[in-house]
Amino acid sequence: MLTLNDLSKTLAEMTGCQPAEADDFLRELFALAAETLETQGRVEVPLIGSFAIKDTSIQFLPDPDLAAEINTPFADFTPIEVPADFTLTQNPPPGPPTQNAYGHPTP
Repeated sequence: MLTLNDLSKTLAEMTGCQPAEADDFLRELFALAAETLETQGRVEVPLIGSFAIKDTSIQFLPDPDLAAEINTPFADFTPIEVPADFTLTQNPPPGPPTQNAYGHPTP
């Protein structure tokens, strides 16, 4: 998960400003975006994407170039269907797995 502190640090490194200045800038940017969402129902951030209020949640639609940059490394992955009762466990049961990553029985 990316935090405000992570964003501030990255912005400071990329622009050469002080981390406190980057933090102040981002807080003001987010406050302005929130205000615009409340008053207009939509806000667009160039090169990032748009945010819109839909029912009781905020919907994010990424900029096409950003979406392509993020998704390209995963383009060769094959999607698999996860069973409805699937859960992640911290500690798998002892012994050899009975299913592979695709949910098929192991030999």
